[in-house]
Amino acid sequence: MIFTADSSIVISAFFVSEKNHSDAHLFYQNVMRGEITLVIPASVPIEILCAIGRRLRQTAIPREFAVGFWNALMNCPNVVCKSVDKQFMHETAWMGWKYGLKGMDALVATTAFNFGIPLVSSDKDFESVRSVVEVLTLKEALKRS
Repeated sequence: MIFTADSSIVISAFFVSEKNHSDAHLFYQNVMRGEITLVIPASVPIEILCAIGRRLRQTAIPREFAVGFWNALMNCPNVVCKSVDKQFMHETAWMGWKYGLKGMDALVATTAFNFGIPLVSSDKDFESVRSVVEVLTLKEALKRS
């Protein structure tokens, strides 16, 4: 199965304390095993590493662990990063404007729209795009994979 996902899904897979950690970790494992292909805008890996890095400052977890996690994700053949060219920027700006999305959320929603794939998220921010993008919870995505 092919999905796009916002950064919160992968961040939840990293931190055991996250509400959706178990499902997010299983989703991440399915990507690593090749059962799920993840198509994401190039901004998502940046968001992931920055968010994990910020949160690790408050824990005893070595930062190298986060870098290893990120490298595994980036080197996985089932993770496809969509570059942000002028055309994609234009489409994303209109998606965000039309549906009232934040910039990073608009990138993820536009990726789902352009590729015709479901968007996996726990965020309610994507409710506004349900008429043009299929939005799934982690549990719904795992049932399909």
